[in-house]
Amino acid sequence: MRKVEIEQTSEPTSQLSSQSYVISGSLISYILIAVAFIQPVLVCPWTYDFYNLPKIIFLHTATLIMLSIWFYEIARDGYFVYRRTSMDLPLFLFALAIIFSTIFSVNPLISIFGQYRRFEGLPTLLNYIILFYLAFYFIKKEKQIKYLAMALVAASLLISVYGIAQYFGYEFLGVASLPFGGRIFSSLGNPVFLAAFLAMSVPITIVFFSYAKNIWLYLFLTGTLLIEMVCLFFTYSRGGWLGFLAGMVFLVIFFGKRFLQKRRVFIVLVCLSLMAVLMSTFFLGSLKENISSSEFSRIASSFALKEGTVGTRLSIWGSTVKMIADRPILGYGPELFRTIFPQYRSLDFIRIEGEKTMPDRAHNDFLHMAAGTGLLGLAFYLWTLIAFFLSTKILLKKIRGSDAYPLFVGLLAACVAYIVQIQFEPSMVGVAPLFWLFMGGAMAMGNFAGFRVWGTKRFKPPSSPTFRKFIIMLFGVVLIVVLSISFYLGTIITADIHLYNGGKLKILGQINGSIDGFEKAVALNPYYNTYRFCLGSAYLRKAVVTGSSFWLDKAISVYDDALALNELDEDIYFNLGNTLSYYGSTWHKEEKLVLAEVAYKKAIEIDEYFSAAHQRLGALYRAKGLYDDAIFEENKAIFTNPGDFFAHYELGMAYEGKGEIQKAIESYEKVLEIEPNFKKAKEKLELLMGED
Repeated sequence: MRKVEIEQTSEPTSQLSSQSYVISGSLISYILIAVAFIQPVLVCPWTYDFYNLPKIIFLHTATLIMLSIWFYEIARDGYFVYRRTSMDLPLFLFALAIIFSTIFSVNPLISIFGQYRRFEGLPTLLNYIILFYLAFYFIKKEKQIKYLAMALVAASLLISVYGIAQYFGYEFLGVASLPFGGRIFSSLGNPVFLAAFLAMSVPITIVFFSYAKNIWLYLFLTGTLLIEMVCLFFTYSRGGWLGFLAGMVFLVIFFGKRFLQKRRVFIVLVCLSLMAVLMSTFFLGSLKENISSSEFSRIASSFALKEGTVGTRLSIWGSTVKMIADRPILGYGPELFRTIFPQYRSLDFIRIEGEKTMPDRAHNDFLHMAAGTGLLGLAFYLWTLIAFFLSTKILLKKIRGSDAYPLFVGLLAACVAYIVQIQFEPSMVGVAPLFWLFMGGAMAMGNFAGFRVWGTKRFKPPSSPTFRKFIIMLFGVVLIVVLSISFYLGTIITADIHLYNGGKLKILGQINGSIDGFEKAVALNPYYNTYRFCLGSAYLRKAVVTGSSFWLDKAISVYDDALALNELDEDIYFNLGNTLSYYGSTWHKEEKLVLAEVAYKKAIEIDEYFSAAHQRLGALYRAKGLYDDAIFEENKAIFTNPGDFFAHYELGMAYEGKGEIQKAIESYEKVLEIEPNFKKAKEKLELLMGED
């Protein structure tokens, strides 16, 4: 195998400049390697969002540092070396599409700041593209590619061990129970995200067998692979499994017979590890007595197109297509899927998932991109991916036979695995950056001296004193911007810590302390309505405890502020309606009841299948003596959610108020059929039956 040499650049005009160039470039490459390890692993037990918030803060911080170093390097050396690839134009147009879809977004603020717990707004999407270019420009040696891949494998081993520990009930972060039906999620916060990560890491773990020089390294890699596979299996994520299979098929095809023939020991170890995975998963599953409810049921349900998660996906995709058709060019704006989806949610989806479930992603990357950035953004995104794989096709021919070839194929296999699985699962800030990082790393190999594919051109600005002063001033502006962004990122973390502390105090019954924590969170970060929901709920609880309407006024004010941020959120109107309804009925304020009716109707206007809003509106009508309107609304609630026993109870009371006793009796009987221990329904039924 031929060795790969770093491309020797002749741009620096002095030895000192050359040394600084190498140091700054190496520093950026080390930060990129750190991102590959830290991004999927990082969690923060002291914030309300354990998983995604610390990841996005780290990503933005690391990117700002790298960009600052890069800009300093350009300003110091007085020139910029442009490396031209076929991906530049589609990436530029894709970035423009993201920016314009944000400008013309249904809600630009949400498109900029992102949705809470997702954080994939404008800055994050642009950050992914920047990460690609940082990897492309500053990964210059084969050993840097190796370190990048090793960082991922190390992170994968740590994450997999944590995931398996979760399976047996060892939760190190204090999560009380597994919230996904026994499926593990490790440091990624969701089984599908964990599966996506492992689908990318397994191919890279496998290619390291080609660099193993002794049996101990073989055994270590085999153990790592076994742990990864067991963890991947216990995610029970079929999208991740499909991505893994796609990556493995790619790996086998492009490693070729020659590689496999030379490493028969490798083949034997992999086969044994796969057998061990199957045996161990069923053995471990039998210890927890959930084989039938997990492994077999997840696999069998893959063929049920009208139920389970497959039926859910098909329903979401159908609704998403309708969304796209209504705003096809620029879409609704990044991160607006959750806001817009209720208007398109189908009854089939509710029948499968329940009335309370509201997806915030299309569970298909291409459809989600089209909904957020329009068909224009999707076209440029697809162009970017096509350009990438066409470029790597050229590189495959150049790199074949070299020491770097296995790593190159491993990176491509990881990218293939990611692209396949994300057509069935949502994107996530702990995994998506790795995809862009690996794309940039793979393309960077075309800059190596032995495989040079991409053309370069040096841009040198004027050397006049005036221009140099301008550069210094520009650098100062950039520094101020970086420091301002860093300060803002710090306030986001601080706000989430206050939210977490407020939530803990609320659970402990310390309502004053919880209100203080929530108020500080909202003051520090007013761009996420999750904070306002917590604060409004705390104010309502305080009003109930103290009997003071002062706290209700404060709750109403909080919900009004939430509507100012997002007037299309049906949950805000519902919570506002509940607060106004309690205010009006408890303090006999008719005007509050009128406003509550308006709020409930607005929630229903946004989501016609919002059964809880129908139920509460029906109760409001019943209290006013409008029994026909109450019956209509309660039947609407029951149509959407037949298992809502309280809607049946309210329907019975409406019938009773109207004088239709037999129908009231039938409604109360239905209540007890659903919820046998509902005391009020028993009393009503006994009273009416006694009268008969």
